[in-house]
Order: sequence, then C-alpha cells, then structure tokens
Amino acid sequence: MTRFAVSLTLLLNITMTMPARADEGHRDARAHIRSDHHALLDAVDAGSRESATFAGLVRHLASSDVVVYLVYDFAPRPGVAAHISFVSTAGGWRYVRVAIDPKYSGWQRLGLLGHELEHAVEIADATSVVDAPSLAALYRRIGFRSGADGEDRFDTLDAIKTGWRIQQEAGRGDYAAQDPFR
Repeated sequence: MTRFAVSLTLLLNITMTMPARADEGHRDARAHIRSDHHALLDAVDAGSRESATFAGLVRHLASSDVVVYLVYDFAPRPGVAAHISFVSTAGGWRYVRVAIDPKYSGWQRLGLLGHELEHAVEIADATSVVDAPSLAALYRRIGFRSGADGEDRFDTLDAIKTGWRIQQEAGRGDYAAQDPFR
C-alpha cells in the first residue's frame, strides 16, 4: 500500500471512532441527535447545559431506538416554527426529522427544539410507530389537531408544556444573557 493510502486509512479509522464532539458526555446523544448544522448541535449542547428538562429529553432519546435529524426549514409554512416527520425504519432504528425555522435563536430555539424532542420521545415510547401512517395514528390518539383549514397537523399538551418549561429554564441561565445563536 502507498504511504497516502495508509495515511488515509489511518485518518478514516481515527475519525470514525471519534465522538462527534470532543465532549465525551455527548457521545450517546450524538448517536441519536444529528445535524449538518453546527448551530443546531450547539443549541442541543446549550439546552442540555441550561435546562434539566432538555437534558432529560436528550438522555431519554439516547436510550431509545429513535435517531433525530435536525435541519433548518428555510421555507416554513405560515404559523409553523418547527415540526417533526417520520423518515424511515431500518436496521432496528427509527429515524425522524425535526425541521426548525432558522429565524428563531437563543431561548426560543431551545424551546422549539425541546418541543420537537418531546415529540421524538413520544415516538420513542410508542413502539407501534414505524411509518408516517402509524405516526399520524399516534397523534390522533394522544394529541389534538392544530392545523387550520383541515391541515393534517397535530400537537400534544406535553410538547407545548415542555417547550415553555425549557424556555423558562434557559431564560434564567447564562444562555439567555449571552444568546450566542443570533
């Protein structure tokens, strides 16, 4: 093998065994909460530091079979700041996508992420959810319709309360004063 190939193989092996962040405490969370957007991963870190409720959601997901992909929604529907959708089931894992309107930052972003992570926990706890139709059935059972004009959108009181609680917890901490995500 050439020196380049050996170096590349070594680099790939090191990279693949490293946690997504240097912080060892987030290794399990990073396996379950992923994003290509560093600001969203930074918000997960901040939420875990600033809010016991947020940290509990992250721990719950880390012990589940649900993987959450965080993305920005650059073309949100009117009145929708964030939403979750079912992506796939494969290899014993269930994948969901959480989309956040990028105009929200700071404690508002933490509240929205927490609200949607509560939905991810609801999905994690409902092993019957394996696709979009079973997700809709879950929310018809545990939630209430929140879409206008017959839109098929649902919410839960638990997610609403969780989002508000996280905003309050984060609003009291250093995170609210620094607001690093503006």
